[in-house]
Amino acid sequence: MDQAHEDPSAALDAPLLAAPSLTPRQQALLGYFDGLTEEQQEAVLRELSEKKQVNQAIVEHFLARQKAS
Repeated sequence: MDQAHEDPSAALDAPLLAAPSLTPRQQALLGYFDGLTEEQQEAVLRELSEKKQVNQAIVEHFLARQKAS
């Protein structure tokens, strides 16, 4: 899309928000992620960032169409 691409590693520099606990699903994701090489982790972060951007564009498109109606 026409959006600037986020640097996936930038999320690593952001302070962690205090969370009371992680769900089992989140814990599993972190466990899998920790088992990857650094290069694989970067690829996963890029892919997740791209998926987030696509989802956001879909939501924005839907909201714009709804607003125009």
